Amino acid sequence: MSWKFLSKEKRKWSEALCNLFSLIPGFGLCLFILVLVNSSWTVLHHSSVAPLARRSQARIPSHVQTSRANPANIHKPLAAEDPRLFLRQLGLRDVPDSADRNVTWVQILTYPEAGLPPSMLGRVFADLPKVFFLPEPLVMVYSALYGSDANRMDNAVAYNVLYDNTAHGRKLSKGEAMVGLGLLSRIYTCSMSGLPTPILIHPYWERLSRSLPHNVGVASYAHCLRKKGISTRSPRTSLSRCRNYIAKVCPPTFTTNPKMGYHRMLSCYSVLYRKHRILDSVDDALFDALNHNDPVYKAKPLFHMYFTCLNSYKLKAAGCVRSTLDRVCSRASSRIVTTTRSSVFITRSLLSVHRQYKIVHLVRDPRAVAYNRFTSPKADEQYAYFEEQRKSVLAKTYCDVAARQIGEMRELKRGNRRQVLGVSYDKLLHRLSDNIFYLFRFMNILPSVNETDRLVAYLRSSEARLIRENYKWAVDMGVAEIFNINRLCKLLLNEMTKDEGKATSESYFL
Repeated sequence: MSWKFLSKEKRKWSEALCNLFSLIPGFGLCLFILVLVNSSWTVLHHSSVAPLARRSQARIPSHVQTSRANPANIHKPLAAEDPRLFLRQLGLRDVPDSADRNVTWVQILTYPEAGLPPSMLGRVFADLPKVFFLPEPLVMVYSALYGSDANRMDNAVAYNVLYDNTAHGRKLSKGEAMVGLGLLSRIYTCSMSGLPTPILIHPYWERLSRSLPHNVGVASYAHCLRKKGISTRSPRTSLSRCRNYIAKVCPPTFTTNPKMGYHRMLSCYSVLYRKHRILDSVDDALFDALNHNDPVYKAKPLFHMYFTCLNSYKLKAAGCVRSTLDRVCSRASSRIVTTTRSSVFITRSLLSVHRQYKIVHLVRDPRAVAYNRFTSPKADEQYAYFEEQRKSVLAKTYCDVAARQIGEMRELKRGNRRQVLGVSYDKLLHRLSDNIFYLFRFMNILPSVNETDRLVAYLRSSEARLIRENYKWAVDMGVAEIFNINRLCKLLLNEMTKDEGKATSESYFL
């Protein structure tokens, strides 16, 4: 009888058993023995290998072991699923109440050094009492999600988020997307008092109150926190006081580089986040899933102290939010957020639940972006791990992300023509006041006559200065640098000019 369809070890067992029963005639009995051996060998093999697997698991790096032991909390890229499913998990209703149907949500999707300065936008929107404006709130996500140092604003550089440390494109993890989506949804629905405590006491609020003193909601919130004894002024903030307990185990910045603490960052993530929310207490099951040699597992008592510290501020901060930010926000008919480290997934998700959700996709000439990033006073902090101090490299990073997102947003606009608008910053500056008021109509913002007069005067006084600053690259950059950027950014430059000559209704850009 041929045993070729069996493995060598199974064949040896089967031949031995068949020889043992050779005195018993019949082929059927031998075939029955083969089936029995096959099933028994599977059980025997797995039972003998299981102890070996358990012994070898101690040698598996902590972040890998965490993922295997706790697949529900794995730090994996976001899957292409129905966005409404995530919003239901966050508790955001599919159809807004009648009170919200006349409220417009606006996301200005842009990139570092690629749009109007936040101070200028803040000044423009400050003259409009029916507008609630927050720039760059997603910067707070990463300190809450990974326990990183909130005093270091480079802990969530956009290109570090959208690329890994080897310069390959990176999708946001489910945790990043869900926490970011939850943050924006609470801003738009004016329920910010329910945000995680690390976000409520983030130094972002103090910095914003100083850079945008005309923003009434933010200024009053920062003042309320100070009255309650909560410090958001760097470097000695209340959040850093809590983070000091876990500072030795959780890396200070967001990273995808194993040499800079990526594995420990994932371990911190696995005990700070679960089921679409930032935790406010120690979950024993999450710690038990870690390798017992993991520094994060050994620091469990310190995480107890970290959460206790945060919870001591929770009620005070939430009370301040309700009386300031939520109150000012609820009176606004237009709620506007700018983002430079967002994915189109978040945009698509919010678009699926609110018919008055508007997206302004603001892009800029890559030569101007590269020049501004290179000459910025804080340029060293704004470089991603794989970037070099060369304008062409800085331009390519931006061009790859922007060109990809323009393609995704074009697809999104096909089914939502009245809700998506692409804007070229370079063209926006020419006839600035006319273009800004066109954007106001798109955002359903209707300023009064007095507000219009003040804004027109401010915009006209700023136009010449902004145009002059925008084209500094043409004077200071060499011909070889400009040629190299044109070559590396050919796709983006084509995307920005392909609609020229088309009717406004058919064009992606303004």
